[in-house]
Amino acid sequence: MNDELDGVVSSDLIYHVTTASEWTRAQLNGIFDRSTKGKSFEQVGFIHASTAMQLEGIKEILYGNTTEKLVVLVLSQEKLQAAGIEVRFEDGGEGEFYPHIFAPIPVRLIVDTINL
Repeated sequence: MNDELDGVVSSDLIYHVTTASEWTRAQLNGIFDRSTKGKSFEQVGFIHASTAMQLEGIKEILYGNTTEKLVVLVLSQEKLQAAGIEVRFEDGGEGEFYPHIFAPIPVRLIVDTINL
């Protein structure tokens, strides 16, 4: 895990890696609606997220060759669920379970961001 992420790890927290431009767009619109690199919530049906242990691998798989600045969105499962947004851990293949968020995320619900 990157040093930037130390201190923001808890079992309640989940993470989403995105580009700085997508994060800026979300801040302007008040809602984050990107599922994963190049795909919207509408296209996929949920927003991909990861646990702290999965974060570095996901970053490398999806954005390893990206030159654009990246941002990690820090999300509280409890906060999302309190707002009526379902978070479900589902098998991403080969028996590894990833958190999936079943609604676009209002920016006000994002706990923190980490610039990578």
